[in-house]
Amino acid sequence: MTDASNNQIDDDKAVVSNEIEVVESASDEEELTGWKAIYDFVMQSYCWTVIFFGLYVLSAGPFYASWRQAVERGRSPILQMLYLPLASLCSKSETLNTVVEWYVGLWQA
Repeated sequence: MTDASNNQIDDDKAVVSNEIEVVESASDEEELTGWKAIYDFVMQSYCWTVIFFGLYVLSAGPFYASWRQAVERGRSPILQMLYLPLASLCSKSETLNTVVEWYVGLWQA
């Protein structure tokens, strides 16, 4: 074989080697993209959960009068059940009870 053909073979090997590295690199990027998508989904779910429960607790203020009437008069079982978890937590935590009573008081004034 001549030097020109040896150089061509070496060049071909280098190109194939570079292509293999590029394919391996792309595979690593796809794997990172997959984990990033999972991480993004988990974080987005966490944020939406925090927002949902925050709005749930904050909605207790404006709906307190309606909820109290429903409980006292035995009407609207759906409205009674809506804030039953919050009422149960308030009965078990003095701190949460104090905060919720203060917040509901702001809406009654």
